[in-house]
Amino acid sequence: MRVILTIAFLVVVPLVLIGCGPSAEAHFESGIQLQEQGQTAKAIKEFDEAIRIDPDFSDARIGRADAYLQVGQFGKAIQDYDEVVQMGAKTAEVYNHQGLAYLNNSQHMKAMESFNLANRVDPQLRDAYYNRALTHYSMDMEDPKNKAKEAIKELDQAINLTPSRNAYVLRADAYGRLGEWQQAVDNLNEAIILDPGFINDYMARGDAYQKLGQHVEAVADYSEAIRLDPEAVRAYTQRSHSQRKLGEIQKAMADAEKAEELNPLFWKVYKEQGIVYENLGELENAMAEFGKAIELKPTSSVLFGYAYVSRGDLHRRMGNAEAAISDLDEAIKLNPKLAEAYASRALAYDSLGKDSEAKQDIAKADELGVGKHGATKLAYDFATLQKDFKSLKSEL
Repeated sequence: MRVILTIAFLVVVPLVLIGCGPSAEAHFESGIQLQEQGQTAKAIKEFDEAIRIDPDFSDARIGRADAYLQVGQFGKAIQDYDEVVQMGAKTAEVYNHQGLAYLNNSQHMKAMESFNLANRVDPQLRDAYYNRALTHYSMDMEDPKNKAKEAIKELDQAINLTPSRNAYVLRADAYGRLGEWQQAVDNLNEAIILDPGFINDYMARGDAYQKLGQHVEAVADYSEAIRLDPEAVRAYTQRSHSQRKLGEIQKAMADAEKAEELNPLFWKVYKEQGIVYENLGELENAMAEFGKAIELKPTSSVLFGYAYVSRGDLHRRMGNAEAAISDLDEAIKLNPKLAEAYASRALAYDSLGKDSEAKQDIAKADELGVGKHGATKLAYDFATLQKDFKSLKSEL
């Protein structure tokens, strides 16, 4: 009898020990805590274990999906969100997070469907409106103005529900794409009131003020950006631009030189110095600075094109039409939509007596619209070019 009891005891104990392991709920709670602590990889392992124990534990799948989304594993996040929706967890938050996973995975139509479902479940979910605006931005940049208008509609809804800095900033950017710069300023004002600590908001508002020709206000915003970050190179180059517009040439040069000190490999530093030298009448120095800007090869073909236009038009004004045409050819090769390049080349051709070529470039410049693509802000003060171009058109 004693032998039988001993065997029974040995058999029962392992079974009891097996039954005492952590439950799916315990692994889930541990995963949530780890995620809150920023230990996402460990959190995912806990969610894995919770799901292994209970494959129908939808909250654990949602937790794992959120963790995958957080670490950029969007495909895995999508798989988990899709599964929990099929399991019946059709909440607004699940649809919203599912949409974010699709959006970050460049599946824009799927993302839009999910955000629509989120607001169908909860019309008061602000984040879904905001995320739809982001999706409009990402879907088709061949038609940025139409997408900006669609984004504004969504952001209006988001802001009406709960104003947020992010929504105001994004709506300001959308208005900027439409060329509605005062609206952009108004939205950035609201963003800064909500949270005055973001340097990019002051930079964006300074840029909008530049577009409006309000350079005193622009200088103030760039100065605040510099106060927040004394090494913000672009703030110095942009402030230099506005100082020039206000006739403060020495202050403009000081800012340009400070920008060069901070980052001698930033092409725009030398572009800005070139324009300041041009304002001082030091054309050879201006030419040298434009050359330095070009040597640094800006990564954006649009901006690189303007660097060539800057030097090319200066060649033209110094009487070197052949060198001007060479630079302007390069600018057009980089960006065929540069109206200013065609306008300057038309003037260069005219100085060489090439009326046919000049007329062709005049037509192209008029078609594209001189001054309509941000030239004044991006690379060169084109006021003289515009004046010369207008005079040429009246002559030919």
